[in-house]
Amino acid sequence: SATECRAQVPPGKRFGIGLSVGEPTAVTIKWRATRTTAFDFAIGHSAMGYPRIHGDYLWQFFFLFPQTNYNLNLYAGVGGAIGFGDKGK
Repeated sequence: SATECRAQVPPGKRFGIGLSVGEPTAVTIKWRATRTTAFDFAIGHSAMGYPRIHGDYLWQFFFLFPQTNYNLNLYAGVGGAIGFGDKGK
């Protein structure tokens, strides 16, 4: 489980940078393709010290929780991850 400060895109912008702390610890980048879709990428390392990268395509559902004073984003996505290293050693 990770404690995350994931990349958030500021209002009126299409690009954001964040940090994921935990498993894995990584720098995250989010690029909003449209108002309701985005690409999310991260590069970092696992608790074992091995490099790890991942990417996701996200769909954001603003209609379920209309934008209010609270920063609550509901989204679903599909993606993949690549980890490097040998856990057996």
